[in-house]
Parts: sequence; structure tokens; C-alpha cells
Amino acid sequence: MKTKLFYTILLCIFLGSNVGAQKQGKVRFYTSPPIGKTIIKIGDSLIIKDQSQRIVQLDEGVHRVQFWASDYNYTDTIVTIIADSTIKYKKLLYFSEAFKTQRAALNRYSRARLVYRLPDYGAIAFAATGIGIYGLTLNYKSRYNKLDEQYQKSVSQSEILQLNKDLDDLKSQTIKRRNISYALFGTAALLKTYGYFMRKKFKRKYPNRPQYRPPTPPFDLGFKDIDGVNNLALTIKF
Repeated sequence: MKTKLFYTILLCIFLGSNVGAQKQGKVRFYTSPPIGKTIIKIGDSLIIKDQSQRIVQLDEGVHRVQFWASDYNYTDTIVTIIADSTIKYKKLLYFSEAFKTQRAALNRYSRARLVYRLPDYGAIAFAATGIGIYGLTLNYKSRYNKLDEQYQKSVSQSEILQLNKDLDDLKSQTIKRRNISYALFGTAALLKTYGYFMRKKFKRKYPNRPQYRPPTPPFDLGFKDIDGVNNLALTIKF
């Protein structure tokens, strides 16, 4: 009789403990951008910031979940946990309007800066080309003296005529190249002057480069994180 009573008491205790136990389930998060760039907050005290933490074990029922990523829209929603099962929760975040506005402003600034700097880039190109062409004439004197020396020593009429032609060609070619280089230098100077006024106009239109400050999370990241690289499931009660 006493033995029977003892087992009855044990059975009641066991059943009572099972009745009081909270059933649990798991949720596996998939986000874009991926976890790491996306931070997930569940309830009031759990922060998920790593891909290894994306599987979480929670009490069954409804839980508040917040998704945040820099430059993306913040999302505050709920997830319903089903006991003894694993659900997949997928979340796609979209760029925020503030980020798109700032990015568009920066793109306009960059394009305008390129357009207003084109005269300066052109001046550099013309000046570099002029220097290159002028450099081809630097050995003119030595080449001329060499031909002239041959000319003075020549006795053959045909050789004298050929050397005379070579001297005229060298002189003509040198003058032509130097004139081209001077024209390029002049064009570069005009473009540089025009570029100066273009830069002044650009500065008036865009006194400062558009700045973008990434927003901060709308919740405190100092709460309890899931701990451990290999911790794929953790029980948290809310």
C-alpha cells in the first residue's frame, strides 16, 4: 500500500512538472543583406549579429523581432514560434529613402565635378602632348651641325644637293613641330584659364561635398548577445 502511494506521488510530481514546462521551437533566419550586416533583435534582450547565430530556440508563441542594417529600412515585426518545429524566416531589407537621396546627391556632385574639371584635364593633355612634340626637336642643333659638317666636306654635286635637301627638311620639320607644340601650349593655357572660372562656378554651386552619415541602430546593442561561434541554438525566455 505504501509502495503504491509512493509511485502515485512520483507520477503526480512528474505530470505536474511536464504541465508547467513551456514548449519551445526554433527559428532559422535568412536576411538580405546577410546577418552580420543585418542585426536582429528578438524581444528585449537578444541580439543576433553573426551567421553562426541564426538558428535560435525560443518559447512557443509570438515574439517581437527587429531587423536593422545601415543604409536600409528598419523593420519591426513579429515571429510566431511553433512548438517542436523549426520555421524559416526570410527578410529582405530595402535601401532607406535617406540613403537613396544622399547617394543621388553624391552622384550629381561627382558628375558635375567631372564636367567642371574637364577643361583642366584637357589642359593637362594638351600640355603633355606639346611637351612630347617639342622634345622631338631638342636634338635639332646636333643633327643640323652633323649634316652641315658633311655638307662642308662634300665634293660630289649630287651629295651636296642631297645634304642641302636634308638640311632644309630638318629645318622645316623642326619649325613645324615647334609651331605645333606652341599651339598646344597656347591651347592648354586657354583651357587652364577657362578651367579656373569653371572651378569657381562649381564652388559656388557646390560649396561643400555632400556628406552622408550612416544611421545608428534604433536599439541598444549592449544587450545580451548569443555567445559562441558554434552556438546554433540557444534557449531564451522572455
